[in-house]
Amino acid sequence: MVEKKPADKKEKKKKPVKKSRAKRRILEGKGFRYNRFVEVGRVILLTGPHYRGKTAAIVDIISEIWVLVDGPLTGVPRIPVYMDHLNLTGLKIDIPRAAKRDVVKKAWIDADIDRQWSKTGVCRALIRAKKMKSMNDFDHYKLKRIKSKRNNILRTYFKKLKAHPKRLAGILQYRRAKKAGKVTRMDKTKLAEFRKKNKEEMKKRGLKRREKALARKSQPKPAKPEVAAK
Repeated sequence: MVEKKPADKKEKKKKPVKKSRAKRRILEGKGFRYNRFVEVGRVILLTGPHYRGKTAAIVDIISEIWVLVDGPLTGVPRIPVYMDHLNLTGLKIDIPRAAKRDVVKKAWIDADIDRQWSKTGVCRALIRAKKMKSMNDFDHYKLKRIKSKRNNILRTYFKKLKAHPKRLAGILQYRRAKKAGKVTRMDKTKLAEFRKKNKEEMKKRGLKRREKALARKSQPKPAKPEVAAK
């Protein structure tokens, strides 16, 4: 009997191990995407029972769960705050550890934190919530009616745009260019010159449209087919 040779097994290629996004960023030298850390100088929003909705800066880290905060311009005294009773913001001031109140105040003014904080979405949301809380039932009803009117206008406008996809694409392209800063408003002098140059062309177009409209009106309407009486 002839012995059968064992068939050579094909070597399976090992798939490269996919690295996580965080590891890839570290290897590329970009670091972590998350950049809000509990550190000295970090501006925080207090969410606990005391001084709720006010901002302050971390002056010192007491332990893993407690920090010392100070808000000389927001009415927050130097107090220890539990870590669960604060939210970290993207703002920061340059102060040394356990800095005095005057140093914190100066750094706060130099960094213009109040103006930066007023531009954030969190601050706007807090102001909106405060306004909504102060409204009575009739104010809520008026707001509801205004919102429904606005939504109806937007709905009809977008229905018209959907009927003309080229026009919609043009509007979106213009908005993107405006956001990128490529589109600027025309000066009054430039606008006047532009209108003068294109005045004749616009007149011609208007005349052509009128002629077409008159031609349509002058055409006899097709007679309706007569229905035979039973």
